[in-house]
Amino acid sequence: MKKSLLALLLAVAMVVPVFAAEKGDMEIVGKLGVAVNPTIVWCYGEDEGDSFGGYNKNPALSIAVEGLYYIFPELPIGLGLNYQFDSDLSGTWSGLKSSESGVTNIYLTVKPTAKIDSKIFTALYAIGQIGYGLNRVDMSGKWIDEPVYYKYDVDSNGLYWGLGAGTEIMNDFVFEFVFSTNYWSSKYENTLYSSPEICDMKSTALTFFAGYKFNI
Repeated sequence: MKKSLLALLLAVAMVVPVFAAEKGDMEIVGKLGVAVNPTIVWCYGEDEGDSFGGYNKNPALSIAVEGLYYIFPELPIGLGLNYQFDSDLSGTWSGLKSSESGVTNIYLTVKPTAKIDSKIFTALYAIGQIGYGLNRVDMSGKWIDEPVYYKYDVDSNGLYWGLGAGTEIMNDFVFEFVFSTNYWSSKYENTLYSSPEICDMKSTALTFFAGYKFNI
């Protein structure tokens, strides 16, 4: 999985036209977004790709900041940080005391860009991100009609990747969408077991961002 994602990002970069090397511009991009359909899959890949269960979450706000350097006029690369606020499981879940989760992602990003001769939409670009996610989960409760209390915690964090596209508006404003995935593991404990169970997890989200670029 990791090798295929890296190969995809390199392939995206290679299709961008090559320009003479020159010292590029630097910019900071601040973005505010909303994850419209965040999901969590529990015990991902336990039985030949099957999973124990999956849950939809309520929409979640996100704040992101990126520092970019143009190694070519049409190829900025950089570092980013995206904080997705905690949100609850959607629907009604009997027995839950708390059910929040969120994530902070730190990533490398590449944005192959095509300039447009327009006064409003001045560029289109693809988005590739790969990095590390710091997951948060606060989920506890009891089984329905049984006095069995349980709790989920983060056991370990892992790979983050995101793919998407965006547009520049009047050179300074940006609008983007990114589909992202986090891989991590959870620790499940309840009053029936003396030792916790460890489970591989996968979280996904489709996030729409609006932001502004600041030249350095």
